[in-house]
Amino acid sequence: MKKILVPTDFSTNAEKAMQFAIRMVQGNKEAHLTFFHVNSDLIPTGISKKELEDTIATQLEADLTRLKQRVIEIYHKMIVGEGEVNNDVLVKYGSFNEEIVSTVKELGIDLIVMGTLGASGLKKIFVGSNTADVMEKAPCPVLAIPAEYSNAPVTRVAYATDFQNVEQSLGVVVNFAKFFNASIELFNVYFAGARGQTDPSTFDRNSFLEEIKKQFDYEHFTLAFVRLKEAGDDLIDGIEAYVAQKKPSVMAMATNERMWYEHIFRPSKTKQMIFQTTCPLLVVKQ
Repeated sequence: MKKILVPTDFSTNAEKAMQFAIRMVQGNKEAHLTFFHVNSDLIPTGISKKELEDTIATQLEADLTRLKQRVIEIYHKMIVGEGEVNNDVLVKYGSFNEEIVSTVKELGIDLIVMGTLGASGLKKIFVGSNTADVMEKAPCPVLAIPAEYSNAPVTRVAYATDFQNVEQSLGVVVNFAKFFNASIELFNVYFAGARGQTDPSTFDRNSFLEEIKKQFDYEHFTLAFVRLKEAGDDLIDGIEAYVAQKKPSVMAMATNERMWYEHIFRPSKTKQMIFQTTCPLLVVKQ
C-alpha cells in the first residue's frame, strides 16, 4: 500500500481526507500521495473543437494552480515540513467517477482516500453518493472519511468479518494498520441459534488468533463477537452496537458486490437511523 490517490473537490470534507492521508504517510519514504482533482464543468455547445480544447486547457491550468496552492496551505496548517511527504498533483477533465477509476489503473494506485461529500453515517455513505460509486467501480480499496471526522489518532481498526475468505481482504487491513501501528479487532455479528454461523461458544479463539498473527506477521490482533438479541435486528444493528460501545478509530469491511452493502445500509422507512459514526470506513473488495 504505497501509492495513494486523494481526490478533492476543494470542499471542507475533501480537505479532511487530504489531512488524513498526509498524517497517514508522514515520514514514510516509501509512500506517495497523488492529490487529484476532476473538472466536470459543462462546456457550452456550438463551439469549435479548437475552442473546446482551449477552454478545457484553461480550466485545467487554473485547477492545477489552485490544487498546488491548496496542498501548500494544508501543509502549513498541519506544520508538515518539506520532504516529510512524497506527493504530486494531477488534474483531469471528465466524469468524476470514470476519471478516478482510469487514474487508479493508469498509476497503479493501492488505496483511494476520499471524503464522503456530505454523507453522514455508514448508511448514507452507501446511498446515492460519489463515494459509493467509486467503492463499486474502483479496483482498489477505498477509505471514506466522514464529514464529522475529527482527525483523532488511529489506534484501533475494527474489521467486520463472517470468517469467509478472511485472508483475502485481511492483508489489506493489516497493511493499512501498519501505517499507524494500530491494533486490529476482528468482530463477528451473529444471530443466536441461526444455522451456518460461527458459534462463539465453540470457536477456538486462541488458535485462530495465533494462526492469523503468524500468517500476517503482525501481533496486534484481538477478536470479538456481537450477538443480535431482538427479533428484526440485522447486521447493521450489530455493527451499530459494536461501534457505539468500542468506538474504533477506523471501521473496515470486505465486499465483493455493491448489492450486498446497499441491502445492508439502505435506510429503513420505519426505523430511525442511529448510526452517526465519525470514524473513517475502509472498504476492501474480495
